[in-house]
Amino acid sequence: MKIAIISSNINTIDGIRYMLQSGGDLHSVTLHDGGLEQLERVAKWTRPDLIVIDYRAVSEDGIARLESADVAHLDAKLIILCESVSPEFVIGAMRAGVKDVLQLPVTADTLRAAIGRIEHTLARRPTQPGGCQVLSFISAKSGAGTTFLATNLAYMLAVEQNRKVALLDLNRQFGDALMFLSDQTPATTLTDVARNIQRLDAAFLGASMTQAGPGLDVLAAPNNPVEGMEVRPEHIDRIVGLAREQYDFVVLDVGCNFDAQTIKALDQADVIYAVLQVSLPVIRDARRLLDVFHTLDYPSGKVHPVVNRYAKGGDIQLSDLEKSLGMKLARVVPNHYDAVTASINQGVPIGLLSKASPVAKALNQWSASLVQAEKQEEIPWFRRMLKRYEPERDAGARAGR
Repeated sequence: MKIAIISSNINTIDGIRYMLQSGGDLHSVTLHDGGLEQLERVAKWTRPDLIVIDYRAVSEDGIARLESADVAHLDAKLIILCESVSPEFVIGAMRAGVKDVLQLPVTADTLRAAIGRIEHTLARRPTQPGGCQVLSFISAKSGAGTTFLATNLAYMLAVEQNRKVALLDLNRQFGDALMFLSDQTPATTLTDVARNIQRLDAAFLGASMTQAGPGLDVLAAPNNPVEGMEVRPEHIDRIVGLAREQYDFVVLDVGCNFDAQTIKALDQADVIYAVLQVSLPVIRDARRLLDVFHTLDYPSGKVHPVVNRYAKGGDIQLSDLEKSLGMKLARVVPNHYDAVTASINQGVPIGLLSKASPVAKALNQWSASLVQAEKQEEIPWFRRMLKRYEPERDAGARAGR
C-alpha cells in the first residue's frame, strides 16, 4: 500500500516510519513536511492509498478546515494524529470523510491496526469498470521516437487525464525512459525487481517505482546490458500482470529489440503501438514488423501503426503509407523539432515544457481518446445493444411494421 506521511515534526515522521518498517510490511512510504495545507497537494502528486497527517494544532475551526479540504472526495484514505482527541472532534472528522483519528503519542500496535483496517477495505474495493489498459510501444528501427511517445503519453494520461499510470521501461539494453521525464536517479530498477521476484507483490512493486509526476510511476530500465540479461520472460509476465491490477494504464516501452522478453510483454499488451517515420527504410522494416505480429497471431485490432515526426509535403503521402502497410494509421504525431529536442535535453515532458506545441496537443488528444474509450467500456454491453436496437425499432414503427 502507498502511504504518505505529512508532519512538521521530524520526530513524528521518524517514529511512524520506524513503526511501519519494523512491522515487516512492505508499504511504499513518502514523507512530506507541513500540515493540513499540504493535504490536497500530496494527494494529487503522490496518489497514495493512505495519508497519515500529524494534526496537533486542532483549533475550533479544525472540522471546517477538513470539510473545505474535501476529504471525502480524495482518492486516498485519511488517518489523523492528534494530541487531544474529543468525541466531538472525532465525530466531526468522520463526517468530513476521515477514516480514523488516533491520539498522540500513538503506539505501533494501534497504528498498524488502523492501517490494517484500511488495507482490508482497499482489498475489497471492486476494480474500476473497463479495467486497466496495457499499452506497448515498439519500433522496427532505433531512432523512431518510441521512448519519447511512450513517456509523454504516459505523462498526459496521468496529469491531463487524472489517471494512475505505470511506465515500465523494458528496454533491457539501453533504456532511458526516466530521463525523458525527470533528472532523478532511480533507487530500484527492473533488474532489482527481477532478482527479488519471489517477494513481488503490490507493496514491493510500488516501492520499486520512481515517481515522475502526479500519478505517474516509472520502473526504470537496468543500469547496463549485463544486468538486463538477468531479466527473464517470466519476470516480465509477472511484473506486467501485477501492474495491471494496480493502475488505470500501464505503458510499456520495449524499444526495438525482439526476443522472448519482448514477446512476453507484447502478449500482455491490449494495444501495440508500432512507431515509424515516413521514410522508405523505416517503412520497409515496419512492414516486416507487422508480418511478425501476424505470425504471432496477434489480431489486427491489437496492432496500431503510429507515424511520428510527420511533416506535410513530403514525397510519401499518408495514403501511400497506409497502402504499403496494409493498415490504417492509428495516430499521426507532427514534427516540431525545437520543442521535442528541448523536452528531451531538459528531461521535462513536452506537455509541461511547451503546452502550445502541436506535438503536446496531439499527445493530449491521444490521451483523451484513450480515456474516452475507457468510459465507453464502462457501459454495460446490454445497454449498448439496446441503443443499437432502438433506432431500428423506431424506424420500424414509423414504417408501420
